[in-house]
Amino acid sequence: MKARIALFATLILALAVLAGSSQAKHSSAASLSPQTVLDWNANAVNLVLQAQHPREVTPPATRSLFQAEGSLYVSYVQAAVYNAAVAIGGRYEPYGFSLFAPDGASANAAVAQAAHDVLAYYLTPMLTSAQVAILDGWLNTSLAAIPDGQAKTDGISVGHAAALGIEAIRSNDGRDGAEGNYGTGAIAPGAWVLTPGPFTFAQTPWLGWMHPFVLESADQFKSKAPPELSSNKWAKEFNETKAYGRVDSAVRTDDQKRTAYFWNANVTNQFNRELRDAATQYDMDLVDAAHLLAAGDLAAEDAAMATWHAKYTHLFWRPLTAIRNAGIDGNSKTAADPTWAPLITHPNHPEWVSAHGSVSGALTQVLAEVLGTKDVNITIWGGENGSAALTTSRHYESINDIRDEVENARVWGGFHYRSSTDAGLRLGEKIAHWDLQHAFRPMKGGD
Repeated sequence: MKARIALFATLILALAVLAGSSQAKHSSAASLSPQTVLDWNANAVNLVLQAQHPREVTPPATRSLFQAEGSLYVSYVQAAVYNAAVAIGGRYEPYGFSLFAPDGASANAAVAQAAHDVLAYYLTPMLTSAQVAILDGWLNTSLAAIPDGQAKTDGISVGHAAALGIEAIRSNDGRDGAEGNYGTGAIAPGAWVLTPGPFTFAQTPWLGWMHPFVLESADQFKSKAPPELSSNKWAKEFNETKAYGRVDSAVRTDDQKRTAYFWNANVTNQFNRELRDAATQYDMDLVDAAHLLAAGDLAAEDAAMATWHAKYTHLFWRPLTAIRNAGIDGNSKTAADPTWAPLITHPNHPEWVSAHGSVSGALTQVLAEVLGTKDVNITIWGGENGSAALTTSRHYESINDIRDEVENARVWGGFHYRSSTDAGLRLGEKIAHWDLQHAFRPMKGGD
């Protein structure tokens, strides 16, 4: 497989020479229904949620993909789909490399083939044979709906090339690196330690040292540091999370509890559904839908990488540890509660900064910039009663309303301190804006 990627890396360079003079003239994807793009995004999310990652333990075991880890694979797919779509439809600059597409090539065939190939390449080791057969069946169904002929054949070739190109440029990006021995030390003021839950190891620290999709490095934008434990700010935020985030809180309202649960849905599923629904609600065609999904997923994953770098740099304690051991923080305005537990179980990665905050900040910034406004008409699906499934929806008319609700939800669920989610939102917003200034831009003089 490495030889296959190396060979195609050379081919990409040759194709890029041709693409410069031909990219803008292709317009067969203009006004095409976005359905193939939306279907294959849903397919990608579906498989990512089912994938079982092998883990080196004794005895050998597998685990589901963690959320930011799963979103990484969806981002690979959307990058390839985007390049396939713009190679044929033009309108936007390609991501990472250019492809030549013959006139009349089928954009639907290209999108389906690109998505299938990336999913097969990355996920086959994590899927059962039955799941791989389902993936192949999805491709057969997509291609069967396209009339046979040169357009279909050319589209399939473009899709193959787009997938191989993403595999090539991401071949040494740091994915799935060493997990390290984090969170296993003694309890100390401010220090993160593993908390009780289904996993007894630190979740994916390697994500913070990956090569991002658009950013120059995961630490290009640095978040501010956690508050000093001796400060009034720390005491105020500690006490807010302690009161509102506890499992049996007497001050949290039922509506606040529902909000905390709503934003506890699986992020990979929730935010990709949000992007698909936005593409539909705003009547996007195939090229614009591919553009929105790629910009949204890749910017959000860049934000996740930056967040994981911050998490494993600051190594700041979660509320469960801080509240049960407040006697060691040196602040007279905080008091320990040895039995305190959060509404929602903590994931096993450090607290600062909030991942949901940064990813939400990135995604909403992409929506604001692509749509050209923070006043929106968007329905978002979320969870209920602690379930990660998308079983209820809320309507939003402002990007700021979404961000405010996410910030509150992380406090009311007992996950975070308020300034951690605020810092995450600001971090994600800056990253998404930078990404959109350096990738996914409209073509100069294009369609």
